[in-house]
Amino acid sequence: AELVAFGLERGRGRIAVAVVVLVVATLSILTVQRNRVWKDEITFFTDQAATAPYSARSHSNLGIVLQRSGNDAGAVVALQRSLEIYSDNSHAWYALGVALYNLRAEPKQILQSFDNALRFGPMHHDARVKLVLVLLRFGDKENARRQIDELARRAPGHPMLPELRTRLAAAK
Repeated sequence: AELVAFGLERGRGRIAVAVVVLVVATLSILTVQRNRVWKDEITFFTDQAATAPYSARSHSNLGIVLQRSGNDAGAVVALQRSLEIYSDNSHAWYALGVALYNLRAEPKQILQSFDNALRFGPMHHDARVKLVLVLLRFGDKENARRQIDELARRAPGHPMLPELRTRLAAAK
């Protein structure tokens, strides 16, 4: 009886060791696979958007890194998806405006993106600066002047104010 009990104990020990080895091997493989996702920002946020398709933040993050990397067409798709889910994100509206501007989209779309960025984030000074530049590019000096005045009111020491005023004065 003792030999049988000893044999069972040895068998259980081997089974326990095999289970531990199997668990460690499985977790090691999963870790290697997940580490590939962390290769760079685009890979990470692409995976994040795929695994959380209803997360506005994941699509917004993807769109912003795509826009910063020069993939404006990809950025527009991701940012529009983000804004379909949650439209109050001023940073997503700003990045969408920049991407649309780079793609030479319709002026109305570009202006609407920057307007929305400011509607949801009135202190988003970069959006206001871009809006002024777009307004000047499309010849709307009066609205550009209003936006410059608003920037001066909200951020009197903003480093772009002198340049914006110079551009406004030079605009035809």
